[in-house]
Amino acid sequence: MLEVAIGTGLNLPFYRRRRGRDGHRSGGADAEHRPRSRRRPAPPVELRQGDAQELPFDDAAFDTVVCTFGLCAIPDLDTALDDMARVLPPGGRLILVDHVASSFWLARGVQRRWR
Repeated sequence: MLEVAIGTGLNLPFYRRRRGRDGHRSGGADAEHRPRSRRRPAPPVELRQGDAQELPFDDAAFDTVVCTFGLCAIPDLDTALDDMARVLPPGGRLILVDHVASSFWLARGVQRRWR
């Protein structure tokens, strides 16, 4: 499993201890590589400083890629999503959670009103 834009490592305690295709248990990449991530109680992970648009991992290295609330800070979203797909094998899971405008017109209207 790879988490892109791992930030302070808030999600780390929720990851199971398991090995991915690349032999790493879990991995995380962040442009700022905040050391606070290492202090959270969690399975062992390999943290790397890296750009979401050029992930420092081999093709098809992870069975799952997670990115939570980081897409809004990535300058070239299409390139970053392409690179996330690159590190996944065919049938791999890409899990994205973010605060972006909904594609459903009614939900988008509620978002605008709330903002």
